[in-house]
Amino acid sequence: MIDIATQKPVRVLDEPGSRAHLTVRGEQVEPILKALQDKGIACWQVGGILSIDGAPGLGFIAIGINESAAKAQAVLDAVP
Repeated sequence: MIDIATQKPVRVLDEPGSRAHLTVRGEQVEPILKALQDKGIACWQVGGILSIDGAPGLGFIAIGINESAAKAQAVLDAVP
């Protein structure tokens, strides 16, 4: 899946000490949640869509603590 803000592939961030997550433009939150949940990956949107100073809104998606960030990334990589 391509990030509409950067025109690069959406990346699942998996940093030490934190849960795997993504930050994407608001309009991509629902399609990403659906793609991941359709493949059985536990994930959810944290809070609402946040816009600062009129910039396009961003959404934060958390990946379940028992889920593989690599598996979530593979699902998103398979979405055109």
